[in-house]
Amino acid sequence: MFLPLLLLICSGSTVQLQAESNNDIILQEKQTESQGREPANASDHQQTCVQDIHAVLREMSALLAEQRVEIRHLQRENEAQASKLRELELQKTRLDNLNQQVQAQAGDLTTIKARTNVTENQVQALRREAEVKQVAFSASLLASGSGTVGPFNTHTPLVFRHVVTNIGNAYSPNTGFFIAPVRGAYHFEFYIGAHGHASHASGAVLVKNGQHIFIAYEHQPSHYGSSANGVTLLLELQAESNNDIILQEKQTESQGREPANASDHQQTCVQDIHAVLREMSALLAEQRVEIRHLQRENEAQVAILRELELQKTQLDNLNQQVQVYTRQVNNNKKENKQQTNQGMTLKDVLYGVTSAVPGALSVSEVSMVILMGGKMLNEHFKNKLPVAIPWELILIVLGTILSVQMDLTGQHRVQVVGHIPSGTCWLWVCATPSEECFSPLLSAAPSLTVWSRIVLVSNH
Repeated sequence: MFLPLLLLICSGSTVQLQAESNNDIILQEKQTESQGREPANASDHQQTCVQDIHAVLREMSALLAEQRVEIRHLQRENEAQASKLRELELQKTRLDNLNQQVQAQAGDLTTIKARTNVTENQVQALRREAEVKQVAFSASLLASGSGTVGPFNTHTPLVFRHVVTNIGNAYSPNTGFFIAPVRGAYHFEFYIGAHGHASHASGAVLVKNGQHIFIAYEHQPSHYGSSANGVTLLLELQAESNNDIILQEKQTESQGREPANASDHQQTCVQDIHAVLREMSALLAEQRVEIRHLQRENEAQVAILRELELQKTQLDNLNQQVQVYTRQVNNNKKENKQQTNQGMTLKDVLYGVTSAVPGALSVSEVSMVILMGGKMLNEHFKNKLPVAIPWELILIVLGTILSVQMDLTGQHRVQVVGHIPSGTCWLWVCATPSEECFSPLLSAAPSLTVWSRIVLVSNH
């Protein structure tokens, strides 16, 4: 903002030479008086300006101290948040490890479930097989035709090598033994036929583990004779013995069917399988509970991470604000330094005139008359004077004295400083002037601006 220092206005009326001479004398007297008072007034105003600058610097120092404290507080908060973030990162790492463990356990559970399903399928298959399983065989000595076996003086095992039916593969055509595969009731029947003889009889014996069970016997002196017999036995499985059925006969045909009944053995197997399934179910329940607990912990950690992310975002915003404040403070320092070191010329002041003070109109008219009269005197007495009188400098000094008397420093915070050569004046603005100080002077602003430009032209 440009501040008016000298308000120079020309009235436009014709001034006689005698009035100019009188005004010249008056200005010379005023100049003589002002030259004595100028140094003291300039020093006082310089001290006032320095005090104002010191006050502004103190305020800026206090503001900087507050901002430093705030920045330190924000830095401490930032460090705390960083430590929390590090802790959360560790917790997140642990959580990832737990998730990996959970995934591995889930894979194990899937494998166990698959094995359980396979076991259940096998058990069901065994149940179905046990329900429909049968043991039966039918065999003969010869595949076809006829033949003679015997006679024998002792018991001789007969091996029925031609097997017609062998369900369950319990009968061995190599040894002639039938080995019961499971505990149960078995029914045996056989039929024998032989040629009669006067001195010999025919018979076949069923033997179980070396014990004679029953016999089919026939004694016919001549022609062809036959006999048959059957029995149902409860065969028990023993640790180191088998139930063997041995048929001894010259010629016999046996056919037996045995219903499958493995209820006791199957019940034992089913009980074991049920026990394993119960253990696996308990293990699965425990793992489900652990997985749920881990999921809840994971959700809690995710919520904490979200909160910390929000806090981190807020902290970033605060850091940005601090950076903005710091830049503003630095800019204010630069501006204050520029305002402290940068001056305003009289030309700038006159170009920026926007207001006046009471009585400035008359002062400007007198100043203009002095300037014009002084130039006329220099022109008139240029041959007699060794050096031209510096009316511009005299006018500036006089204007400075008048400005000081109008309390320019007190009202507008403008300090007029030092010796001013070549029609220029440097101003030091200590603070921003208040517009209220210029409100009574706005009416004279246009005319003051016009005549100020005229004075500038005349100076050049």
